[in-house]
Amino acid sequence: MRFFLLLASVSLALAQPSLTPEHIRAVESGLVSPVALKGRPIPRFTIEERMKALNVRGVSIAVIQNYEVEWAKAYGVADLETGRPVTTETLFQAGSISKPVAAMVALRSIVEVTAIETGSMTERLPSTQLET
Repeated sequence: MRFFLLLASVSLALAQPSLTPEHIRAVESGLVSPVALKGRPIPRFTIEERMKALNVRGVSIAVIQNYEVEWAKAYGVADLETGRPVTTETLFQAGSISKPVAAMVALRSIVEVTAIETGSMTERLPSTQLET
């Protein structure tokens, strides 16, 4: 059994609370193409439209705000034979999503370390003995 992960760009107004029905609809219908042509309108797609176009049978999304899951929702089927639907608990292969998640963790760690009282790198991390 194969699973595909659908990742998409979503345009949202940051000031809008993410738990409102309007915000959820904006995420569900705000997918945009990764390519925009100058002078042409940017097409918008729904999750269902992109799933159909990309032949993706099931997907689960989570909206993360301030490092916490604000809401999650599932679409499609996990098993074509039984018709079992995808849920927010369905396990998918991570694929390339692990790279941006790891990058976010690294960036957050850098921000936290930067906020600590300054000291030399070798004082904080003795294994980083640098020759000068």
